[in-house]
Amino acid sequence: MGLFAERGIRTTSVLLEEKQGTLQLIVSKERGAPGDVRKPSKRRLKSIVVPHFPLDDHVSPGDVQNVREFGTEDAFRSVVSEVNDKLSDLRQAHALQLEWLRVGCLKGKVIDGDGNTVLLDLFSEFGVTQKEFDFILGTATTKVKTICTRVKTYIEEQLGAMPHSYIHAMCGKSFFEAFVQHALVEKAFDRFQNGAFLRSDQRQAPFEFAGIVWEQYVGKVGDQEFIPPGDCRFFPVGTPGLFQTVFAPANMMSQANRPGLAVYASQEPLPHDQGLSLHTESNPMSYCTRPAVLVRGYTSNY
Repeated sequence: MGLFAERGIRTTSVLLEEKQGTLQLIVSKERGAPGDVRKPSKRRLKSIVVPHFPLDDHVSPGDVQNVREFGTEDAFRSVVSEVNDKLSDLRQAHALQLEWLRVGCLKGKVIDGDGNTVLLDLFSEFGVTQKEFDFILGTATTKVKTICTRVKTYIEEQLGAMPHSYIHAMCGKSFFEAFVQHALVEKAFDRFQNGAFLRSDQRQAPFEFAGIVWEQYVGKVGDQEFIPPGDCRFFPVGTPGLFQTVFAPANMMSQANRPGLAVYASQEPLPHDQGLSLHTESNPMSYCTRPAVLVRGYTSNY
């Protein structure tokens, strides 16, 4: 979705700043007249350690010896091809890890790959209580559109004067099913789309209802759901600087105090020409600059 702005930092921690200032409109004046003095704002600083994610592999003679190159009849597997394939697999693992961290950011808690260790709790760090809305989707008479409007109004209040393009809802499987099957949602889309809503699988693409774009998020690794089945996470899209990802430098002498990159990879020979050691690492942290806009939805009786 292009939510996260990315940048490299030169340190292994990131300094997050909370501003509780007052926005003020600028009053026009005669040309040459002195400007108004900007009102000071209270600030709190938080230093957050950027996590370190190394992932290694190796290439041995057995990986290529007597191994036919894929798609050929008589060409043997080359060391270069094997190295490239393994580096590609490692790179995909880091991409998956980054997605996991970013979804955690949208939920307000960035969790480690073990599914338990909290790397960053945006709510506790900045003294914010997450707003939650019960959609009560098991009741046919629930005014779903009214609850959607309350979600939008709350997020817009938290944004203040900051612009946004729209509100996005990232839903778990159970919540999404309950939402699209609710009588008032079905009825509204049946009128709007001439019955296309009932004939199509709405998981294929996000759709709009009550001014919110709804999507079933299907990210999963093993039994670990990126979005819990009964949850829905709301957040604004299009707000400048709202979601950030920083990359710290690699744990390498050559990269010390240099701006971090998304992923690092290196290789070196094993002793006695026994193969190649492959090392990759990524050092990302994703965060939201206004955690109060991260809203949770659920349904208590479905």
